[in-house]
Amino acid sequence: SYGTPDAGGIYAEGCSGLEIRNCNLDVYAIQWNPDLGADGFSTYGIMLTDCETGTLGLVIDGVIINSVIGGPGENGDFHVTPNGGDGGDAIGVELTNCRELQLRDITVLNVESGPGGSGCFRSGGHGGNGGNAFGMLIYQCEYLQIENCFVQSVQAGSGSNGIYDHYDGGDGGHAVAYRLEQCELIDAETLIVNHIVGGNGGATIQGDKSGNGGDASGIYIIGSLVTSLSNGLITNLYGGAGNTTNDGSSQIGNGGDASGVTVISTICELFNTTVSDCMG
Repeated sequence: SYGTPDAGGIYAEGCSGLEIRNCNLDVYAIQWNPDLGADGFSTYGIMLTDCETGTLGLVIDGVIINSVIGGPGENGDFHVTPNGGDGGDAIGVELTNCRELQLRDITVLNVESGPGGSGCFRSGGHGGNGGNAFGMLIYQCEYLQIENCFVQSVQAGSGSNGIYDHYDGGDGGHAVAYRLEQCELIDAETLIVNHIVGGNGGATIQGDKSGNGGDASGIYIIGSLVTSLSNGLITNLYGGAGNTTNDGSSQIGNGGDASGVTVISTICELFNTTVSDCMG
């Protein structure tokens, strides 16, 4: 659903009874796509897909993930494509279509998605959008227990500049500490979030519109069933700045939103959770 990242720490697909315990992952995996105008490569710390439960279920326990960096989009080129490529996503932990998960004592630090590439300076072109950044991205999973997890410093990529007439600046990427989508039976306790920042929008030079800033979210849950969140602490969330470049005919970009907890189309119970310092 979110594409296949191109570099990372631990990858598993179709495994049963997998346990990942007491690991330190310093990913430092920033990559450049050599193709002109291409999107940046994405990066992950841990990625599990289609994994089934074993005797103890699926367990990730006592893991530290540091410095997950998405690649930048390439600049547009007159001979290939005039538009800049989008920045690559960065994901600390990504889980897709897994069952009976236990996530305990996980720390995710310094996740940064790539910036968009600039439009072509010779012919003009749209600026690329910034990549999205996630501390944890959990999609179509069932029976989750998430305890004592800490996500800090998630920074989405900035949109790049549109060049010349009628070419827009790129939008900033979205930054999310925990995103859960189409999941069932989630019990999350003591989730700590600090310093989540949406990407800034790119400028336009004699174009139609400058880029919007990206949103910043602590916990974002959509389309899920029977969710319980308790004892959370979410602080310092900042939406990205919309670009205000305006030559008299251009539309300035909107700033990104900042939200501690967002729940959409989900049955949810929320207890003892503190949210502070959210600035859109």
